[in-house]
Amino acid sequence: MKRKSNYTAVYNNFPEPPETFDYVNHTVLGVLRTICKNTSYTFDELLNFFPDELADHGGKFMAHPYVIKKQSDITDDDLKPKKRIFTDQPIRLKKENILIMVSNQWNNQSSESNFAYFCRAAKKHFNIDITED
Repeated sequence: MKRKSNYTAVYNNFPEPPETFDYVNHTVLGVLRTICKNTSYTFDELLNFFPDELADHGGKFMAHPYVIKKQSDITDDDLKPKKRIFTDQPIRLKKENILIMVSNQWNNQSSESNFAYFCRAAKKHFNIDITED
């Protein structure tokens, strides 16, 4: 069962007001959506900020974890037996005019969780503070 809590993202370098999310996976999606709305990076540039290794949580269901993936590269493995991405909420990268998908496979079990790594990367590269209320 998903752990519901409140997570707040404060965008120190962007004009958006703070956002509150109910789940860690929605927090990751919302933060990436805001970054892409306010910047113009290529897929590879975003991948440098949020490499696939950030998403690895030691789970047995994803052979190759990722934070983001080009929509054109989504395979059946990403969709079955359970969707592992937000398929209904793609994000357009303005610079390349492509759609990316965001993984929904996040946990917040410890300071070494994949969500904690994502939060540190968001802070380091974009000065975004993500806290649990």
